Amino acid sequence: MKAIDEFLTQIQKEQIELHSCIIKKKENYLYKEALLPYSLDQPQMLFSISKSFVSLAIGYLFEEKRLRLNDAVLDFFPEYFLKASPYLHELKIIHLLTMTSGNTKEQAIFNEENWVEAYFKQTFTYRPGQYFHYNNMDVYLLSVIITKITGLPCNEYLHEKLFKPLEIDYPHWDVCCLGYNTGGWGLYLSPNDLAKIAEALVTQNPILPLKYLDKMINKKVIVGLTALIFLLIFFLKPNYTLVIEDRDKGRIYNFPLKEKKFSLGYTHSVMKTEAEEFFTAEKNKKLKLVETEYKSYGVG
Repeated sequence: MKAIDEFLTQIQKEQIELHSCIIKKKENYLYKEALLPYSLDQPQMLFSISKSFVSLAIGYLFEEKRLRLNDAVLDFFPEYFLKASPYLHELKIIHLLTMTSGNTKEQAIFNEENWVEAYFKQTFTYRPGQYFHYNNMDVYLLSVIITKITGLPCNEYLHEKLFKPLEIDYPHWDVCCLGYNTGGWGLYLSPNDLAKIAEALVTQNPILPLKYLDKMINKKVIVGLTALIFLLIFFLKPNYTLVIEDRDKGRIYNFPLKEKKFSLGYTHSVMKTEAEEFFTAEKNKKLKLVETEYKSYGVG
């Protein structure tokens, strides 16, 4: 319990607003509390955790062979096929799942009533698969595709596949003007509900799409870190020189390391969060991420 006490003390010291906390080890709950006015059975909006549930729904469809990860997105939206840009014709399900669609200007979509039409009308900055950019509308489009395949809203489909078997009540999920679940946010579950799902994931409960989860957990995406350097590949030369390849501009940068420890500072795409990551150089030419520091007011 000492470690838990220290954790809770640190939460209080950092003035982080903790609504609830559940810590379970095997069959035993080590800590299970909610702070007023919240309760462990009260559904709360999950913000971006909602994205994980869209991915699970895609996983069920993948294992049922009702879609493939390399399916073209336009196959589900034939009405936009002729007007779509060349990049959109290359867009696949896997690009939406990994947020590598090339869509970097999603904010304008929220001002439109028809988010699907606005998505396909926008100009894509990058070719699909080349650049990671955290966004909500890729996940929203996945929610629409799930409904197109199943004829059900995402929350109703997941209720049959996931929530009901885990004895979780039918959850609310916000919808857009077209009636589709918002996907990237807007799902409501209680802390107890989340604990059930977390335990199912940890124990690899067979009700989950386990083959899909294994495939996606091992999926690697190149992430653009700063406004100056995009699509970075890091590797080490034998004399501990950090080599950074900028695939967007075709340049290579060499940074001799005075020590085996170094840090990289960058601005994350989410809410312009300032972040710094601390690495150590290993003998096998690999980088080990030791610590990450960031400042954030929270994201949705």
